[in-house]
Amino acid sequence: MGVPKKKFRELIFQLLYCFDMTGLREIEQIEGLFTSQTYATAPVMQKAHAAALQIVEKQSTLDSYLNKAAASYSFEKISPVEKNILRLGLFELLFTDLPSKVVICEAIRLVKKFGTPEAGRFINAVLDASIETKQVAL
Repeated sequence: MGVPKKKFRELIFQLLYCFDMTGLREIEQIEGLFTSQTYATAPVMQKAHAAALQIVEKQSTLDSYLNKAAASYSFEKISPVEKNILRLGLFELLFTDLPSKVVICEAIRLVKKFGTPEAGRFINAVLDASIETKQVAL
């Protein structure tokens, strides 16, 4: 693929955020912006776009888990940055074989880079609670 996993995850998050903020989903609509701003090659962009669309397809399931895990917060009031990092993290927890510690650490890293350092605790708590919710649901 030619790009580090951390950068690839950042690109997926940025696509999710773009989808959320603009409603645009087609790669042709957003590819130019992303390749010029992130210096991602077209093949990397296509893989990241496909991964982001997989997350969007599961968004209602992910949001349901997150809503339960963040019970003391109004899900609608969670910032778009945090919400999309949570979606990405929960998708990785539920649908990949990545260790939960890695997923949570990466989600915290993303929120510190794209959100606020203080949000790291919130992301950690919600993803932790999501793991517990998942185990109870199974």
